[in-house]
Amino acid sequence: MSDVNTGEIAIIENAPISSIRAYSSIQGNDLEARMALANAVLASEPLTNMLDKEIALTNLVVQPVEMTNERTGETAIVARITLVTEDGHAYHATSGPLHRDLTNLLQMLGQPSQWGRAIKIVVSKDGKGSSAYFTIKSVK
Repeated sequence: MSDVNTGEIAIIENAPISSIRAYSSIQGNDLEARMALANAVLASEPLTNMLDKEIALTNLVVQPVEMTNERTGETAIVARITLVTEDGHAYHATSGPLHRDLTNLLQMLGQPSQWGRAIKIVVSKDGKGSSAYFTIKSVK
């Protein structure tokens, strides 16, 4: 993870591996911050557990991961997004539209460290089967 947070989420879908950047809004270089990051990523639950429910977002992590397209069999690098809540729970998903919505959110609201409070979002699932994707439906 880079120690520099620019407020931008790297666009990583179908990018060469050498151009992939990871992003974390969890601040700090000390052991506690690194453990918070590790716990968010390692202990996260599927985002499907929180669909259409309010999520009190305080941090997010974006990681490049390799996935195989079920229809074509081709592999691509996509964004694995982990949403971290104010109570320390974390939820993960891979979704291009969710990645876009979070990029827009950061561009409009700034870094999570600047928010001063949790931002409440609602994530919905659209599409079906291998064409399913997640989007942010509301922000409070």
